[in-house]
Amino acid sequence: MNKCVLFSSSHRAGRAITRRLIAFCVILVYLFSLSAFAIEIPESITTIEEGAFLGDTSITSVKIPSSVSYIGKEAFADCTKLTTITIYGKDVTFEANALGRLGETRTIIGYEGTSVEEYANLYNFTFKSFETKASKLLAYADTLVGASYSAYDCVDFVNTCYSKALGMKTGAVTTNDIEDWRVGHTNYGELDQFNPTAIKITKINQLQPGDIICWKTDTKNYCTHVGLYVGAGVVDGKALSTGVFIDSSESADGVDYRAFTSYYTRNFMFGWRLIVED
Repeated sequence: MNKCVLFSSSHRAGRAITRRLIAFCVILVYLFSLSAFAIEIPESITTIEEGAFLGDTSITSVKIPSSVSYIGKEAFADCTKLTTITIYGKDVTFEANALGRLGETRTIIGYEGTSVEEYANLYNFTFKSFETKASKLLAYADTLVGASYSAYDCVDFVNTCYSKALGMKTGAVTTNDIEDWRVGHTNYGELDQFNPTAIKITKINQLQPGDIICWKTDTKNYCTHVGLYVGAGVVDGKALSTGVFIDSSESADGVDYRAFTSYYTRNFMFGWRLIVED
């Protein structure tokens, strides 16, 4: 009996391979359509233009270098899979909906107290700060709130925070070497003579979080007290954008947050900066 042979065995094998290839390509196209990407903006970029990634549904996260100082309108709006934007710049200008629209879910990672945090709060995005040396220092200082002055005087408090949080020695063991039982010892009044990394800060508005503050009193003209500058914070239930510090005070018998009242303002002598962020 004759058989009608449409294809030879080798021909049928070729057809099977072709079908498999077509099926594989279809799967690839489908997977590609579902694919999502993390992108990192190059350091050579200084500006992200208006609508640069508007409506891109493949992006899941973005890293923006410190070189970028401007992000245009709706640059990352309507990116439905975008959940995290990391911004390394501290002084960035944002146009409307630059990182997304109100109601979109975003986590913005950046430096505290910068335009990045301000923008995130404005659009109700979740803001997470980078952990810096200053933030580690102040986080440890916060754990000592409530400790008595007998446990930590002002010098012990500052030195302990630097030592435990950062593994650093300040270079001082007393506030001064005048009217002090440690006459001739290393002191905060002349810290740069004992610590070559110390940078002197002469104005209150130049202080940065983590700086050591030195005060005098109304009757003495040398350093009698030290504390750590915090910056923004809450004191006695009142939110303050600047002028908050943490110290161990003998008069208040212990460690706590305090505001720059007129007393502290007029008796401010200088600050010392020991922290240089990487």
